[in-house]
Amino acid sequence: GVAAVEQHVSDATESRVLDVTRAVCSEMQRLQSDIHDPQCEGTAGLVTTATRLQEHARELLSLSHP
Repeated sequence: GVAAVEQHVSDATESRVLDVTRAVCSEMQRLQSDIHDPQCEGTAGLVTTATRLQEHARELLSLSHP
């Protein structure tokens, strides 16, 4: 029934939220190591990482407010 479908959707959303949250955590770790890496080539990598974090944040917002 409808409840089963809603449960399935919320399960899928929940697992996606976990995936994105894990991705955010790994991006944050990359950001930390880039910031402290003397070999880090300027800010290009930081900008790329920041952009990905923004995309993840937008996705999390859309998942929590469908």
